[in-house]
Amino acid sequence: MDIDTNMLAIHEAGHAVAFHRLYPGSYAQEVTIEPNEDMDLAGFLFPADDISVFQEGIADDVVDSLIKNRATVVCAGFAASVLFGWTEDDAASICYQDFDQAGELIDQAKAEALKLLQLGTNTKAVRLIADELLEKKTLDAEQVWVLMDVADGGTNLAQYKEFLEIREAMRSS
Repeated sequence: MDIDTNMLAIHEAGHAVAFHRLYPGSYAQEVTIEPNEDMDLAGFLFPADDISVFQEGIADDVVDSLIKNRATVVCAGFAASVLFGWTEDDAASICYQDFDQAGELIDQAKAEALKLLQLGTNTKAVRLIADELLEKKTLDAEQVWVLMDVADGGTNLAQYKEFLEIREAMRSS
């Protein structure tokens, strides 16, 4: 399947923004528009410490909330694509795995994801992350976190670029 790279970047950025908002303090391991051995197309990787809904001792209402939040995150790629102008059919064309994960919550999760990405600075965050994905192909948790901060007004793009330079210098030494 031939996929528009911009649409794919927006799709993956939608997942990252929704995850950042719905799981504050926990960040995606990676977001990428490059295929790898574990993913058919590209991907958004939930963190390794993602709470298992099968743990004993978690109240039913908390489990329900976790399940709904996860479904919203997996449908956020679809919502971001629609928000940025693709038809629902075009957006759905790369969401078959996401929709499978959402299961019976798919309709509610798509609506919640669209509502979430329209709130506050979330649309700006999707665009910022998508633009960086188009340039760098893969972003780690720190990059997503700082870009979310840029969207929220806590820092700016110049400071983000400085952060990248300092981080690269530290890794090189």
